[in-house]
Amino acid sequence: MLLLCPQTFMNLSGKSVKMCAETLGIRTEGILVVHDDLDLPLGRVKVAKNGGDGGHKGIQSLFECLGTRGFSRVKIGIGRPNQGEPIHEFVLSPFYREDRAAVETTLQKAVHACEIFVSEGIEAAMNQMNRQ
Repeated sequence: MLLLCPQTFMNLSGKSVKMCAETLGIRTEGILVVHDDLDLPLGRVKVAKNGGDGGHKGIQSLFECLGTRGFSRVKIGIGRPNQGEPIHEFVLSPFYREDRAAVETTLQKAVHACEIFVSEGIEAAMNQMNRQ
């Protein structure tokens, strides 16, 4: 198991993942990407395989660089910004103070999803995490 934390901007993370996968001979099925998701409410964690990008530039980069959608994902719900706040500011800013406890719980769920993926595979992770 390997944890890759690309030093590129999120929108260019596909380059780092591709280089790492090629260098280490990692197949697409063995890649698990953990990312934020505006379309999931804060507190929700969803495990997915394939699927679209939902407008996420980092996932678009992965699709382009890997040439496939065949990797797995742990989507961490961050919800939507308060009224009037631009989305790019929302995703690049610290969480709202009143949401910090929920963020901590959500991150624990995401870690658990990753552990299931590593120990039991994507199907088990989806079955256990997506029925919340």
